[in-house]
Amino acid sequence: MQAIYDMFNERVEEINLYFEALKELDSESFQRTENAQHYYNDNFIKILKANTLLMIYNLVESTVMGGILEIYDRVRQEGLTYAGVCSEIKDIWFSYKLTFKNSLTKQICLVRIRTYRARIMEYEKIKRVYD
Repeated sequence: MQAIYDMFNERVEEINLYFEALKELDSESFQRTENAQHYYNDNFIKILKANTLLMIYNLVESTVMGGILEIYDRVRQEGLTYAGVCSEIKDIWFSYKLTFKNSLTKQICLVRIRTYRARIMEYEKIKRVYD
């Protein structure tokens, strides 16, 4: 998990550096050369600001995904079953298992619930769908 914290902090530093450069570019006191004037305009600043939002989104997305994978790897390494994980993970697992892509009849839902209930009681190991 430390690697995720380190990556997060590194990206935060990068974003802070980017913010500082953007502030300087957007300031009234910034000295522009004649050659730079061709590229430097309000639209260019808007593009840089939009890029900032993408950088923040990527930071959040990669941090959350890394955290989820860390939890998954830990659960898998320890060979935990549904019964051995905290209630929050149980809720996520159960919600995933009972997500239906189209509207199913009550009968089909009950069959699925019985199947997964039996698996849970038999201590099915948690695994990725594509494993």
